[in-house]
Amino acid sequence: MSIAGIVPRLEGPRGATAEALMAHLSNGTAYPHVAQAWQAAMAQAAAEDTVLVCGSFHTVAHVMEAMEAGRAGGE
Repeated sequence: MSIAGIVPRLEGPRGATAEALMAHLSNGTAYPHVAQAWQAAMAQAAAEDTVLVCGSFHTVAHVMEAMEAGRAGGE
């Protein structure tokens, strides 16, 4: 199993910087927004892969919005 980090910049004063989060990963890519990180993760994932979103309700809400926009756009 391979685990790669896709790390967005988090919002608000409690959110860690992408750079701080990346320091804890052996490899990964930083993105300026959660939705961009989600789109990149989905583009890299194979059909049998699992994409796990961790973080606050704010992080998950951004991913859910991106998922809904994808469904509305026919993706």
